[in-house]
Amino acid sequence: MKWFTLIIFLVSLSVFSDEGSNFSYEGSVGGQLKTMNRRDESPDRWPSPENFSLVHGSLNTKTQLDRARIESSFFYRRSASPLFETNNFTKELLVFPRELVVRELVDLNKNKNESNYRSDLLIHRLSYEKEWDTVRFELGRFFINYGLGEIFNPVNVYNLPNGLFVINDLSQASDGARTTYFYNENMDFVLYTLGDKDYTKVNHPINPTAMLQATWRYKDWQFLATGGHDEEREKFGGEVSLRFSDYLGFAQVMYQSESPIEQSLTDAMFGLDRQITEPWHMRLEFAYQEQPKNQLISTRFLSQEYTWALAQEYELHPLVKIKPVLTFDPETYLLYGIFKASLSLTQNFEIEAFASGNLNSDPTAENTRQKLLTRDLGIRGQYYF
Repeated sequence: MKWFTLIIFLVSLSVFSDEGSNFSYEGSVGGQLKTMNRRDESPDRWPSPENFSLVHGSLNTKTQLDRARIESSFFYRRSASPLFETNNFTKELLVFPRELVVRELVDLNKNKNESNYRSDLLIHRLSYEKEWDTVRFELGRFFINYGLGEIFNPVNVYNLPNGLFVINDLSQASDGARTTYFYNENMDFVLYTLGDKDYTKVNHPINPTAMLQATWRYKDWQFLATGGHDEEREKFGGEVSLRFSDYLGFAQVMYQSESPIEQSLTDAMFGLDRQITEPWHMRLEFAYQEQPKNQLISTRFLSQEYTWALAQEYELHPLVKIKPVLTFDPETYLLYGIFKASLSLTQNFEIEAFASGNLNSDPTAENTRQKLLTRDLGIRGQYYF
């Protein structure tokens, strides 16, 4: 509570010290409904097909002061499926991301787990930001977004990418402070000092995070390096990107040392992005994600060690877009596809039909998590205000 009281104190101080303020708000409500089909290779034996539904809503506020800003976000999510009542592995993969706050110091969440649904109500963001000539300081709960990967983005250890899921750019939050120093227009440094309470241990000890990030831009090149201590590991990595012709090429690598309970891990990826024509956008990503050797079913982001991905977006009409995504595992030959077709009914309302699932496979070579992947068919809608 001392940390939360400090935020309130700083907010109050800013309100009284600045003349006037500018308040605004925005938000959205939406949901999805889909039918899931179990694969014959799955070790789970739930009755197939089965239904899944998700509703969500958010309200975001912003108060702009003289050289300061206060932002908040209230978020609600409710997912329902008969699979929640069963004792199987598939139910653990239903909701993404499972953790909405990945570095949590203060419990601002209300969770409910019933036999057939899960719900989350939380303050998703509550931050105070102050700017000076060359320094920006942010305190509270905020989002950390960086890195160019869409299917896989290992350089960002605080936020999972959304490219393989039918959701709408849902960020994960972290608690602590972020200090940015702008050395010049081409170079800046960011210091993250975060904390995460471990609720599995007595007295809920805090695992501290201290990570430094540096970004340097030179002509069409950009270099990002990051490193420090996080989640009881040392983590070091970086990203390099280059814009040339109509292309954007980028590569990442991330190393995590051993933790008290897990092995060291190394991840890497390469991506190539191009706007082929005005309505046609294409992206290639090649990823390596090291899999833990001591887990029956890997809990890491991807279900395989090597991934080749092709993501495209084509605008058939200013109001209609199609988005096919294909991923391929060269070790098991699993080809997985996602197809989305979205229609903007009004300026603020979007509806999307989607389908996902494996397109071919070799059951004798697949790992257990790949066999758990379902074949889904559904519809999603979202209204913005």
